[in-house]
Amino acid sequence: MQTLVTGTFYRLLYMAFSFCTGLFISWLAGTSLFGMISLFTVNAALLILISGMGHDASLYWHRSSGKMEASRSVGYGWLITAFQLLIFLLGSILSLLLTGKLLLSRMNAESFPLEAAYITGLILTERYSTFFYSSGKAAACNRILSMAALSTFLFLVISYFLMGNQMSDPVILFCLIPLLHAVVLIIAYHVDRSYPGMAWPERNMLNSLFNFSIIVFMTNLIQFFAYRIDYWMISYFTEQKEQVGLYAQASRFAQLLWVVPGILSAIVYHELSSGEGKVVKEKICSLVRTVNILNFLLVPFLMGAV
Repeated sequence: MQTLVTGTFYRLLYMAFSFCTGLFISWLAGTSLFGMISLFTVNAALLILISGMGHDASLYWHRSSGKMEASRSVGYGWLITAFQLLIFLLGSILSLLLTGKLLLSRMNAESFPLEAAYITGLILTERYSTFFYSSGKAAACNRILSMAALSTFLFLVISYFLMGNQMSDPVILFCLIPLLHAVVLIIAYHVDRSYPGMAWPERNMLNSLFNFSIIVFMTNLIQFFAYRIDYWMISYFTEQKEQVGLYAQASRFAQLLWVVPGILSAIVYHELSSGEGKVVKEKICSLVRTVNILNFLLVPFLMGAV
């Protein structure tokens, strides 16, 4: 339970600092530009979901349960990363040839390095978080991410007070921050004395990995469209990025209800799959009741914020 509490605490800090950074960038950008950023975010999330095909969950399960060695999980993770980046590159080239616009942000071709930095940062952060979590180091991962998020938030605030309107384009800041967090996480993982090295997964393990990932992919895809399709609908019917930006801000506050359950499920997942020190039924039930009470208490504040 100590890992659960500590991991949840640091993850909440990371989410809080990231949320504040997002609010700050949205304030700098204004509703129209933030509307574009919001659509960019949704498009990137969809690309990561489709190209990842549920392999992170498969990696998580097989590593946590001991069915895959630590070094082979790293090799498998990098194979997934290379595949995702290849899909992004091919999709971007095709989009530029057909429409003259970038695949995710719909910006001009000269903004490709920013889009590439953003998607690379998201993929690597997700991948190395999986490495940490599947090794039972969720608290360490979340502590590192929370410190990185706090540092970037303070950097933005201090830079604004020192430079004012001379600060960089909000889109540049938005794209580079995830990459910075990913670099910090990668360095922390590889300098750890327990770093297992890297080896390719065995061929007989691939069938199990792919079978598990396909199920996760289908459920994640359905859930994604159920909770994110509204961004595209608003953009299509209103044709106004300002409306998307305003809706995105309200949606961010409403989605705070899902933060704590998502964090807890990710941390408990390792304990349940590992078979070591399983969380007893009574503690799980107590945890669920606590989360439900917190969600109930948060509703009035979220309604007021929206």
